[in-house]
Amino acid sequence: MLRDRRVLITSVGRASLAGASHVRDAGSSSLPSDSDHALPTEGRDESAFTEKDGNSAGPSLCFTLTSTRETALRELWFPFATTIEARRGMVSIVRAQGAYRCCPKPRVVVPAQFMFDIELHPDATGASELTLVVPVDADSISRGPEDQLRVALLERPGGKSLSCYLAAAVFINPDETWDIPRLSDLTGMDETQLRRRLFAESHSLTELVRKQRMQRALINRFST
Repeated sequence: MLRDRRVLITSVGRASLAGASHVRDAGSSSLPSDSDHALPTEGRDESAFTEKDGNSAGPSLCFTLTSTRETALRELWFPFATTIEARRGMVSIVRAQGAYRCCPKPRVVVPAQFMFDIELHPDATGASELTLVVPVDADSISRGPEDQLRVALLERPGGKSLSCYLAAAVFINPDETWDIPRLSDLTGMDETQLRRRLFAESHSLTELVRKQRMQRALINRFST
């Protein structure tokens, strides 16, 4: 299943999640693929990125961004590995340590939980375009947000953190109520234990929910 959201950016030169809490890097996993390979670092921190040919396996949310001017999306942070493909013009994927610029194809996979910027640079025709694909578990699309989070927390494959699962749930269902009392009911943890758990993972519920809601709103703002 592939859900396509077209994002048109024509009048906004710079969009930002300014004020969002800093989220530290938490690993270097990427979408599994036999064709993935590490990019050359060339003295810059590009080792986190991989190039990828072919289609991503499994259901995804797909966003298409088109710009007719220099455009930047700042401080993006996904709880999923994210596939980015430049289709027209030049796209820069920027982290604090440096930037990686990609022309049309191959796709670039940014690992989960990495903060990064996307910059779109129009080509000679005056336009640039990219697709941004966020993989989503098939059950997450059809299951309600409460059941989705409950099952995820019970299964917890690979030892993924509570904050990562929560961030994913908020991104997929940003309009739901996400507060400590509700999460306490969902997880079976008392409120104090829940706060301590999130604190141990270097997150607060308020900032985590705000970050994912702002990020989804930033993308949806330009959706048509």
